Amino acid sequence: MKKSAWFIAAGAFLLADIISKLAAVRLLAPHLERTVVPGFFSLTLTTNRGIAFSMLADVDSPIKTVLLTLTAALALGYICWTVATEKSLPWGYGLGLAMIAGGIVGNAGNRLISGSVIDFLDFHAGAYYWPTFNLADTFICVGAAAVLWQILVHTRPRP
Repeated sequence: MKKSAWFIAAGAFLLADIISKLAAVRLLAPHLERTVVPGFFSLTLTTNRGIAFSMLADVDSPIKTVLLTLTAALALGYICWTVATEKSLPWGYGLGLAMIAGGIVGNAGNRLISGSVIDFLDFHAGAYYWPTFNLADTFICVGAAAVLWQILVHTRPRP
C-alpha cells in the first residue's frame, strides 16, 4: 500500500465515523431505542465518558480525558511513525493501521470536544445486550484484528 493510499484510507474511515455520529445526533433521541432488526439490532444514542465497553466511565477525575487523549496520541504517533518509516505496507497491514488511526482520531476528537464519545450501534440477542458502540470502535477492533492477522499469518521468519 502506498503512503498516499494509506492517508486517503485513514481519512475515509475518520470521515465515515464523523458523518455517522453527526447523523446519529441529528436523527436519534438520546436513550430512545430505534429498532432496525427486531431482537437483534437497534440504534440508540448514548454517550460514553470512559473507554471501550464503558470501562472507566464512573471515574470522575479531571485528568481522565487528558490521559485518554494522551494515550490516543501516542498510539496514533506510533502508527504514523510505522507508516512513515516502512518502504511499503502490505495491503492488509496498511488497511488495518488506517482503520485504527481513523477510529482513534474519531473517538479522541469526540472526547476532546465534549468529554465523552458518541455511541449509537446497539446489538442484542433477546435480553442480552452488547455494549453500545460506534463506527470508530468498529474500525479500531477490525483494524487490530487485520494487523494481528497480518503479523501472525503473513510474517515469514527471516533467515
